Amino acid sequence: MALSTQQVEQQASTIAHMIKFIESEAEEKVAEINTKANEEFDREVARIVKEDERKVLAMYERKAKNMETQKRIIYSNKLNAARVKVLQIQEELLQDIVSDASLKVKEIAGNKKKYKTLLRDLITQSLCSLLEPEVELKCRKDDVALVKDVITAAVSAFKEKTGMNCEINVNETSFLDDDCGGGVEVSVRGNTKVSNTLDKRMDMAVSRSPRSLSDSLSIYASVSSCSSPSPLSVLVLLEDSLMPAIRYKLFGPSQTRSHFD
Repeated sequence: MALSTQQVEQQASTIAHMIKFIESEAEEKVAEINTKANEEFDREVARIVKEDERKVLAMYERKAKNMETQKRIIYSNKLNAARVKVLQIQEELLQDIVSDASLKVKEIAGNKKKYKTLLRDLITQSLCSLLEPEVELKCRKDDVALVKDVITAAVSAFKEKTGMNCEINVNETSFLDDDCGGGVEVSVRGNTKVSNTLDKRMDMAVSRSPRSLSDSLSIYASVSSCSSPSPLSVLVLLEDSLMPAIRYKLFGPSQTRSHFD
């Protein structure tokens, strides 16, 4: 049966409404897809940007740390170089003082009266260190006569201090080097030995426990100003105060010692 014109128009109108509905649904779907795509795009962009920011910040942190490390290395190298320079100057100063003191110590032997007393005391000290009934003594060739003159007094002083007696044999075939400055070397059967020469006492002075530098310098000045200081005054000064105090002042306390006397 043929459709009437009115029916055809109604069907056409229905179809047109369906087309519009489908198109509307399609547009909404497209809009929804675009919105989700844009949101996903924005999230991905934000993620990438944030990740790149972290990478850039980490890179600059590493660079900053490297620069700080380099600065510290440069500073440490310069500081160490400066310390080495200071230590070199301090050591030179110390050696100058030691050299001057060595010359003054060696001048003691020029005063026979004072040097004779010094030899007696050095021999007595050596005997007290060994505590043996018989010892052999070496000295400079020029000091043999002086040593023989003071042996009796030294043995008497030793006996008074310890209650022991001692026989001293002076070695007249082998002598100490003149560069030692004087003094004696006492041994037992050539084995146990006490070197009480002036140069050895100087070495002891440099390594002894430190005292106040200012006190030492004042003592040194007072001894130097005396018209006739005692023979042992310079040695006592060097051993007990001046040189150790100077070394302590220049280089500081020993890092390996847990206490000081």
